[in-house]
Amino acid sequence: MQFFKSPITGFVLGTTISICLLSVSILFAWTEPTLNPPQGNISGPINISNTGQSKAGGLILNTGGAAVGLVVDKGNVGIGTANPKNKLEVTGIGNVVFNTSGNVGIGVMSPGYKLHVSDAIHASGDIKTDKDVCTNLGCLNELIAIVNPWLVNGIHRASQCSAIGGNVVYVSPGMAVCQYPSSSCPSGWRSYLNWSTTQSVPYYFHDSRRGPWWTCPGVAGHVWSNNAVECEPTTPSDPPRCGRCCPIVQIGCY
Repeated sequence: MQFFKSPITGFVLGTTISICLLSVSILFAWTEPTLNPPQGNISGPINISNTGQSKAGGLILNTGGAAVGLVVDKGNVGIGTANPKNKLEVTGIGNVVFNTSGNVGIGVMSPGYKLHVSDAIHASGDIKTDKDVCTNLGCLNELIAIVNPWLVNGIHRASQCSAIGGNVVYVSPGMAVCQYPSSSCPSGWRSYLNWSTTQSVPYYFHDSRRGPWWTCPGVAGHVWSNNAVECEPTTPSDPPRCGRCCPIVQIGCY
C-alpha cells in the first residue's frame, strides 16, 4: 500500500492506464475500408468520394422532410438498369424513359414524341387534345368525316340529320344532304337546290251532275332528284280548280 502513496509511482501508473485506454479506443474506432464497397473489412457508408459505390441494403432518404428530397446534378438515372441512356430510365415489366428532349417513352427506348407508347393504351377517363388523334390507319377527324360527315355547306352533320328523322343521301361525290320526309325543312335547316321527291297529281273529272263539268289533266311527279315541282298546265279555258302542283313528300335539307 505504501507503493501507491508515492507521487511518482501514481503519475506513471495513471499515464500508463490512459495510454492503454486511448489505444483501445483508436483500435476499435471506425476506419474506412481499403477497398470499395461491397468489398473490404466492414460495410462502409456511402461517402463523398469520386468513386462509384453500390449498396446491398435499402436507401431511405429525407426522413426529416426537407423541401428537396433528392437532387441528381448531372448524368442519367437508372431504375432496374445499370446503364441508363436517358435522363430517367426505368426497366422492368415495361420500360419507361424520360429523355433530354422532354419526351416520355413507355416500352420505347428512344421516344420521338412527348408521349410515345409501344402498346395499347387504356383510359378510364377522357383523353383530350387540341389537335387531331392519328394512327397508322388514319386520323380521328378523317374517321369522323367518314362515319359522321358534314352535309353540304358544313352547317349540319349526318348525325343531326338522323336525329330529325332524315336520311343522309349523297347528291354528288363528297356532297351529302339530308333527305327529310316533309314538304319543307325543319327550323334551322335550309332546302338545297331543288332536291326533292314529289307525288303525282291525278287526272280529275268533275261530274256535271254535281255542278259545272270540267276535267284537269293531272301531272306526274318525280322520284328523288334535283327537279322543280311539277304543276298542271293551264289555259284560259281551264276551270279555276286546275293548275294543281305535285305535293313535295321529301325535300333535301342542309
